[in-house]
Amino acid sequence: MPVGRDSVTDASGLLADTVTDATAPLVRLAGRLLGAGAFDDDADRAWHEVRTATERARSRLREALRAAVPATAQAYIAGVAALLEDAQAAGLDVTDLGAPLGPLFLYTTGQPVTFAQAVEHLPDVDTVVRETAAGLMTGLDGAFTAAAARLEQAVRDASPQAGFTGLARETLRNAAWNRFLDRGLTVPDQHGRMHAVGSWTQTLCQTRLRRTATDAYLEYAGSAGIACVSVSVSAQRCVTCRPWEGRVLARDDDALAAYVGSGARPVPKGTLATAIAAGLLHPHCRHTLTAWIPGVSTLPDRGPDHPGGDAAVQREREIERHIDVWDRKADLALTRLDRLAAARHANTWRTKLTEHRTVTAGFLDTAHHEQDRPDLAAGLAAIFQAPATSDTDTDPAAPPSLGVDPGALLVGGHETGDVRVQRRLRQAASDAADAFTADAFLNPEEYLVRLAGLHAEPARTLVTFDVLDEHDDDFGVLTVVVTDAGRGPEVVLSSADAVTGAPDDRAFVADLGAAFVDAWNRSDTAVPDAAASLGVDPAGVLFAGTGRDARAMNYARGAAEQAAAAYTDQFGDYVEFDDLTTVGSVTYVDVLYFADPGDETPAGRFRIAVDGTSKQANRVEVMWARGTDDDVIGAIAASFADAWRGERSAVDFGSGTYPLLVRDMFATGNRSAVRDAVFAVFEEHDYGPFTVEVASAIQSGDQWFIKGDLLVNGTSVGHFERSLHADGHRLTAHHNFLSIDADFHGQGIAQAFNDHLMGWYQASRVESIRVYAALEAGGYAWARAGYEWAWESQANTMWQALTRTARIYQTAAERCRTDAAAPGTGPALAADLRARAAWLAAQAQAAFDLLERVDQTVWGAPDYPQPFDVSEVGRPAKASRDQEWIGKETLVITRWHGVKWINED
Repeated sequence: MPVGRDSVTDASGLLADTVTDATAPLVRLAGRLLGAGAFDDDADRAWHEVRTATERARSRLREALRAAVPATAQAYIAGVAALLEDAQAAGLDVTDLGAPLGPLFLYTTGQPVTFAQAVEHLPDVDTVVRETAAGLMTGLDGAFTAAAARLEQAVRDASPQAGFTGLARETLRNAAWNRFLDRGLTVPDQHGRMHAVGSWTQTLCQTRLRRTATDAYLEYAGSAGIACVSVSVSAQRCVTCRPWEGRVLARDDDALAAYVGSGARPVPKGTLATAIAAGLLHPHCRHTLTAWIPGVSTLPDRGPDHPGGDAAVQREREIERHIDVWDRKADLALTRLDRLAAARHANTWRTKLTEHRTVTAGFLDTAHHEQDRPDLAAGLAAIFQAPATSDTDTDPAAPPSLGVDPGALLVGGHETGDVRVQRRLRQAASDAADAFTADAFLNPEEYLVRLAGLHAEPARTLVTFDVLDEHDDDFGVLTVVVTDAGRGPEVVLSSADAVTGAPDDRAFVADLGAAFVDAWNRSDTAVPDAAASLGVDPAGVLFAGTGRDARAMNYARGAAEQAAAAYTDQFGDYVEFDDLTTVGSVTYVDVLYFADPGDETPAGRFRIAVDGTSKQANRVEVMWARGTDDDVIGAIAASFADAWRGERSAVDFGSGTYPLLVRDMFATGNRSAVRDAVFAVFEEHDYGPFTVEVASAIQSGDQWFIKGDLLVNGTSVGHFERSLHADGHRLTAHHNFLSIDADFHGQGIAQAFNDHLMGWYQASRVESIRVYAALEAGGYAWARAGYEWAWESQANTMWQALTRTARIYQTAAERCRTDAAAPGTGPALAADLRARAAWLAAQAQAAFDLLERVDQTVWGAPDYPQPFDVSEVGRPAKASRDQEWIGKETLVITRWHGVKWINED
């Protein structure tokens, strides 16, 4: 029985559902309270009910997460059982191999055996199961916390709006709630990308439990003398796994050497670790591993390449995601009309799913029977080229684009060295890379495309992008050239190279680059040209603080008329100002669109809502757009709002030291002004031997994400990503990512960069900095920088890791003593071994001394050990940069979340 994803389906599904089961009632409660107007009538009572329910759900979840231990044990047993079955089928005698696992098997089947009893004589299994289960519990608990915070923010967004009553308030509330339902409860991954909580927890559980089952399979394969495994063949032709399908892989390097030395055939393609590093067994991977017995086992037929199979699977997943969204909206909508509309959309997508499965029937479920396989190309064409439905939403069956016009990467008539132009170009290039990275259809394996360099000339721009794999390791480099040869702006793939130089990898990077460029060339949004400006402040149509006398009304109307005229001049679409009305602090501007300036009857009209004060417009957005062609009118309305929103309102932020404070980033709707100030904060500082170049600054809800590079003599030597989060009056900074090339370690670059940001945070009254210590020596570096545990579970994970490491040191010390006393060991070597044993024992004892301190204190106490204390365990008096000791090693190999409090008041 091969080992794979199906081996752990039951265990992972049951465990992952704990978070969904805990959060689903909370969403229903929030929707019921919003729909009943509870936040209008008694907001304090409504919030109390929500938070009480959240705490009850959290308690139930933590109780349910105890299932992580039996689920992990079940996965381990599944891996061993699969190996034993495969070995027996091949005629190997493995009768006694699985006998010691009998108690653990009884435990997983619900027999009256405790886990401690089941693993009493299995210390290695005990460690594996407990560590995996602890990691799962931490991850799932964190997912619930993130989802609950997302729900609370959604309720705040849909809660009563100041200055609105009656129908206007109800409309805004429904719109905010529907925006939330579009994405549902989401949680961020380590890169800040958002995922639906259900799919994220399913992936987390399935990936880690499959890894446990696979490790158990391989461990017992080694015990049975099996050196290699074979990889199954999938009819869906995953492009990442295709190089390994139907191949033999060695368990590890030692097994590979022994197998090749025996002269057995076929020769393995490599080791399993190499294949996994290249993407095999990625999340959602359908491939399985089977023990390979020379002379007995047979390889599956690889069959011909059919890349369309993978595209068909991705399309089916995409359709299913749309069905999930509309089902969720139909189930949780606040009004009957919204509920009926969502149900119609869900039925439309179900029809598309039926059509898709009909076309691809047999292809996805049948391996390689060419004569029975339907014409996949014709079938996919029937779906992708189907007539558009009457939905007003963008049809995802249309060829995908990145939404960043290629012309945004051209300088136009400006100076190529102008700082603002360079920033605009980098922002556009980074936006295109981010859009491609986040597109599940274009980039199903979630490779990270990141801006690496940009060189602008008057008529062309050369852009380089790094391609990183799922482990954030360099995989390839793409170079594109953006030109305009008279046919309009165009992106051309100049080169696509793989870091490894392997032909398969080079071909994959080339395909990825071609998909990137093709999608980019299909983008046709308005180019954010620095010179294309309406020149009319949207705050000019607002009345807060000015009164609404005839003079103010005339001024507002004049401002709206000027904005419409400027848009016509800049963008070519003929629009005219029609009317202006106010409700509370919001001014609604009605605009007419004429297909031809000589037409008497408008082809459409749209309404723009402007909110804020007479000094600062915080919001400029489209309320509705109607006409003979809704898509055309909607696009013009969105373009008009974007152009007007980008105007530099009279902003008043910053301080004498910094051009912008963090609070200002969330207090104004003028993203253009905020973005320019963010660039200035990061770039216009004297860092000494290096400089900073921001690639992009993007706002997403209540967060700003800033990404860029650290440069020495104009060459990038590192990358960073920082995000800033506002939760009411609380501001939090997240140090998501910082990587510096090894040749530049120890030169103070990271410290100078973080010190500058620390000063900015302190001036901005940021409450805390959050880090995820996982990259390179990040765990040790953040500990030395004084970061504390973010929550107790992180500390407990570290104590478990330190205990394991100390026991390993003890065992190593005993082995050194034994070797020193062995006959034939020379005096000099024996002395070295005894000295090594003494050092290892002293290191282990230092760890146990700290663990004793942990046992004698409680979480939250002033003397409770922190990461810095771990870094000091076993540290020599004059430790060098490259020296190792037990505390440093434990911090480097253990991932943990940390926090540094800046302004706790």
